[in-house]
Amino acid sequence: MASEKELLDQCVPINSLRVSDSSWVIRVLVFGSGIVKEFNNKTNQGTRKIVTLVDEEGTKIHATLFNGYIELWKNYLQQNKIYYIINGRINSANPNFQSVHNELEIGFKENTLVEESNSHFSTIGFSNNFISFDEASKCTNGTIFDIVGILVDIKPSMGEGSKKRREIVLINEMVDRKTVTLWNDFSEIDGQVLQKLIDEKPVVAACDVRKTSYRGNFSISTTYVSSIMINPKFEKAVALQKWHDYKKAKNIDISLLPSIQLKNAREVKIEDIKDDSFDNKEDTYFKFNARIKDIMNKDEPWYSSCKKCYKKVDVINNIAKCHHCGVENVDYQERYILKLEVFDKKERCYVTLFESTRYLLGCDVTTYIQSISQKKEEFKFYRKLVLSREKEFTFLVKIDSKNGGDRDGRRFIAEEIQEVEKLLQLK
Repeated sequence: MASEKELLDQCVPINSLRVSDSSWVIRVLVFGSGIVKEFNNKTNQGTRKIVTLVDEEGTKIHATLFNGYIELWKNYLQQNKIYYIINGRINSANPNFQSVHNELEIGFKENTLVEESNSHFSTIGFSNNFISFDEASKCTNGTIFDIVGILVDIKPSMGEGSKKRREIVLINEMVDRKTVTLWNDFSEIDGQVLQKLIDEKPVVAACDVRKTSYRGNFSISTTYVSSIMINPKFEKAVALQKWHDYKKAKNIDISLLPSIQLKNAREVKIEDIKDDSFDNKEDTYFKFNARIKDIMNKDEPWYSSCKKCYKKVDVINNIAKCHHCGVENVDYQERYILKLEVFDKKERCYVTLFESTRYLLGCDVTTYIQSISQKKEEFKFYRKLVLSREKEFTFLVKIDSKNGGDRDGRRFIAEEIQEVEKLLQLK
């Protein structure tokens, strides 16, 4: 094997490769390590693994390993590591399938070699591929792009088979929150990993994801060629981590900061949103100011929920039954549900908080339950809840056919709540 200096001298950029080339050296970062899948077509069958690579220019390409080559290189091509790939076949990208490179793909062959690199690798080109949440929202439907944010929430898995999905919520330094839907393998594999790391709030890079829109509402979804990176080390990810570290050093929980959605939402009165004629053609966020008149379940602002669907379960002798899933003895956990009666100068309504209860209490549900296990009146979280009566808050609600609440009963679900006095101090 040649020395690293010799390999560096032989390296070429991905875009200099040509179809049918078989002798070449490239140096790449693995940002999508892929999973092994079985295939069966008219001409062949076996196993296949697709690895996603990027060079120092920021050019991406797929490398495909079949059958024995997967086992041969199983200890290599690990995500977030740098490798030399030496020789192989350069194929034309199949126009019938989505690919990260418009023209080329790499096929591993008998003469292919892989060597880990210990030399400095510039990720500036790769980092520059990532766009802001605001830029992503302005893209046309179907656009593929890369984004990076800090994980602040993860939803339960939904659906089965090809409809299996899981939503994660990312936040950036503008306190802009975006939901990314993980589909199929991403839901099951990456979703489980992220679930275990949620308390750490890792930086997550979502590569080659697609913008979609439903009733004017911007959303992001994984595609067949997407990659999810956790705590990557390229420039924009490192800058985001430094911002998070700075906030943590000041004991600021970034997931509780006033969001850009709250800032930009249209301000209304309670009497406006309880009116049936207020319906909009597009899903829209609104905010209104109101004071808390009553906390209807202050002694137990939580419920036992199924870990799979988040629906309420019945717990008898520590055995939980989920009627929604139709399963007995399911795994369950406690989740927030806080019911408030609020009022402004003219009207009143009822507001329900689920995970947004954290904005009001400043802690997760497990911490809250543990803190009130004995003399709850002596603990700050319970006192904070009780003392919120008569204080004025800004409530962020989403008015649509799904989340519009019970108009007749004037009940709404708030996705965020912030004390008005503290919002004024931030201005």
